[in-house]
Amino acid sequence: MRILLVNISRPTEIRIPQGLLYLASAICANGHEAVIHDEAFSATQESSFKQILSYNADVIGLSVYTLPWQLKRVEELSRAIKEACKNTLVIWGGWHPTLYPKHSILNNYVDVVIPGPGEKVVCELLDALKNRQPLKSVPGLVLKENGQIIETGPICMDPKYLYPPLNFRLIKLEAYLKRHDRGAGILQYITTRGCNAHCRFCIMAHVYKGNMIQKPQDQVLSELKYLFKHYAITAIHFSDDNTFRNDCEALQLSDVINDLTDGSGIPWRGATRINTLSNLSANTYKKLTCSGCEGVVVGIESGVDRVLRLMGKGINVSQIEKALEHLRANGLRKNLFSFLFNFTGETRTEAAKTLQLVRKTRLLLPESIIMLHVFFPGASDNNTVPLDTLKVSLPPLSEIFEQYYVNHIRNYRIGRIPINILRYYLNASEQRKGKPTGKLKFLRKLHQKIIWLRIKYGIFALPFEYHFSNIHIKKIKKLDQNLSISDNS
Repeated sequence: MRILLVNISRPTEIRIPQGLLYLASAICANGHEAVIHDEAFSATQESSFKQILSYNADVIGLSVYTLPWQLKRVEELSRAIKEACKNTLVIWGGWHPTLYPKHSILNNYVDVVIPGPGEKVVCELLDALKNRQPLKSVPGLVLKENGQIIETGPICMDPKYLYPPLNFRLIKLEAYLKRHDRGAGILQYITTRGCNAHCRFCIMAHVYKGNMIQKPQDQVLSELKYLFKHYAITAIHFSDDNTFRNDCEALQLSDVINDLTDGSGIPWRGATRINTLSNLSANTYKKLTCSGCEGVVVGIESGVDRVLRLMGKGINVSQIEKALEHLRANGLRKNLFSFLFNFTGETRTEAAKTLQLVRKTRLLLPESIIMLHVFFPGASDNNTVPLDTLKVSLPPLSEIFEQYYVNHIRNYRIGRIPINILRYYLNASEQRKGKPTGKLKFLRKLHQKIIWLRIKYGIFALPFEYHFSNIHIKKIKKLDQNLSISDNS
């Protein structure tokens, strides 16, 4: 059987589709044929669709996230595929179908939904198709039959299926390394799946139930050695939700990096937790920096202990402050920090306190990235759609979530300040690409000075430079679109 796995992405967001690489590697090892198609490398959506049809696949799997623009594209693509090739099986997988499996299967152009890790499930599905066996005999699927939704069994979490030997020939790795949206030569790599935390807002806690499943150490080392030998890698971003949990695991990872680089190290970043960072020893921090670690990815989420307890974070503000100071003191300055507003039960006063911590974090570690999120409780399958029948007319998923984003997220404010304005200022960094000269250099310095004064004193009212930037960005985007149209004609 031949399966085509499609990554729904854009040219501005080029990153290795690691989930699809794992799937494709497992499928090929099981005797089937798998091809990965990434829309980020297609000139237009029309050319991408023509290429998808040219593969003549028996099954087409689409990776779906809960983003309105992506949901819309997935819906359009699913419909186009079924209209052009009605016998082709269309599968939805990824984080959105994992959260909303029954909601997803109600789409008329979706045949199968696979919630959770799909390595074992997809292989068994392809075996069933090849042997002409009923799909409902395969555990881990969500299907439609005779107007009913059928769930064939629990998600497969068996560790022996989660880490197939990776076949890097299945993707154009050189192209991803060359055009990675965060810089050329950045390798994304997974060493763990799941997380040992129980954060109430996180899909990882929903799926993995507090379990973190590590990739075998010998497999990590052999795959990384292969990649370092055959490709020009300048940095590593470990894509785990929790790369290390304690001194022992942090030291182990540092040793792997040093082994790969003959002790010289390489810039790298991994994810961890605040309570881990607050407890690491001085020796561990030294080993991390010596191996090239430039920073961590960590969820701070709130600056209020009560809200942190509501979230189930298992950390407190004292640990956050201690962790931030450790990062600063040890030169780990290129971090990514996540903050979450409007969690169920949070008050406006508590949101304002969290914003104070965000500002403090930005000023303490100015080269780090600050991500501001608004809590998205979503809606379960049970309260969104009737689950006992398919005889119901529903708006597309993309419309449902687009409306939710507009009403709940895009219009969210802390006090009188919209979240988009806060994101603009608090994502500001001392680092800027290029070296402007003349008047542009002066204007950039002035702009940066205004930004830092706003952050320092918390004055975000009358953000004239924000609106000025947006006007110019819109003009540039419109110009690009016009140039693209003229080139095509």
